[in-house]
Amino acid sequence: MKFPTIAQLCYDNQVYLQDGLIPVAPGSHFLMGGVIADDKGRTTIPNLYAVGEVACTGVHGANRLASNSLLEGITFGQRMAQFIIQHGCHQKNFTHDHHQCAEIMPSLFSKQQLQQYMMQFLGIVRNVNDLQHFIQQLPSLQSLLYTNLKGLEQAELELFMMHVVATLMAHAAITRTETRGAHIRTDKLEMDAHWASRWIIFSQGQMKVRNSLYEYHQTRGNAQAIF
Repeated sequence: MKFPTIAQLCYDNQVYLQDGLIPVAPGSHFLMGGVIADDKGRTTIPNLYAVGEVACTGVHGANRLASNSLLEGITFGQRMAQFIIQHGCHQKNFTHDHHQCAEIMPSLFSKQQLQQYMMQFLGIVRNVNDLQHFIQQLPSLQSLLYTNLKGLEQAELELFMMHVVATLMAHAAITRTETRGAHIRTDKLEMDAHWASRWIIFSQGQMKVRNSLYEYHQTRGNAQAIF
């Protein structure tokens, strides 16, 4: 198999594949976790489906390896599409959300700043001091929950949502006081049996630690039937 883009990148930087080994470095490009979904993409919200990188189906464990997204996109994507085609999606009697969102927009980083800080403080290798420092710089969960989003442009809304994800990840990372999968805590280098099969869940602005995900039956138990 050939990788012309990688090969060209190497040659552009005077790294020649025919000479042998090339320099490599660890990287992070998957978000582990996501929206709880079953094998048909159904979530806990009626008529809201999740598939692919955003979905948490339970089949990948604590460490998503490269190309596991193919399983999410091809297998579960097809099952979700077939389910929607067969059962349709007719929504009636919409109920307006009377949730009061009167708070002004909290102070946000620029996109470039947030990306830099995410790699610096919330990359693969983490420690409690960096996490605490980063959390202090981020908006609180409550301020984000009650922020008035009316009138925002697409770029502004995207930046706001990026801060929501960063805040959730930081709070989850500092709460899980162990090393598991690609979540490496230098101050807690070993797995802790207390954290086995425990899930950190955010719902309505509140963080909870649960022994199981009872909202939806996870796909992992039905993996054999799927294939």
